[in-house]
Amino acid sequence: MEAKFEVKMSAKKMFHFLMYHAYHSVQGPLSLIFAIAGIGLCIWTYGDVETSWSVLYGFFGILFLVYEPVSLYMRAATQVKLNPAFKKPLSYVMDEEGITTMQGDQKAEIKWNDLRAIKESKAYFFCYTSAQNAFIFPKKDFKDQQEAAEKLLRDKKRSLKDRKDTFVEISSEKEEAEEKK
Repeated sequence: MEAKFEVKMSAKKMFHFLMYHAYHSVQGPLSLIFAIAGIGLCIWTYGDVETSWSVLYGFFGILFLVYEPVSLYMRAATQVKLNPAFKKPLSYVMDEEGITTMQGDQKAEIKWNDLRAIKESKAYFFCYTSAQNAFIFPKKDFKDQQEAAEKLLRDKKRSLKDRKDTFVEISSEKEEAEEKK
């Protein structure tokens, strides 16, 4: 099975990745907790303390709520604008071996086993090559290759998860054996 498609990176696509990454790690939920705490303190203390304190709590709550998405959008726009690789569309070929990326006369290949994880959102697939970097595949960019691309990515996502689960089991068994010695 093989899927070929092109992705023209945009600030919107990069922003979606950064939001997904932030809110599926500690950073995003933590900022939401601070936002809720600040707004909650504003409401709870209103009338019991000086108004300026309640306003300050509310301000920081709203700041935490708005700051994260705004800063991520600005970072996405800057990254797309400054990275020369994003000026032209990137061509991808996915097959049973891995992902091949092509742009102009440059070509790079990565094997499925070299990926850290494959994550899926409603509109995207993210193939993580490191803790912070990933191939960003908008599902709409698969076009007529959508069925093949999604099947391949979901199969490889499952096999990566199975491989990690097996690794954890083997590591646990080795640790138990060493403890018995």
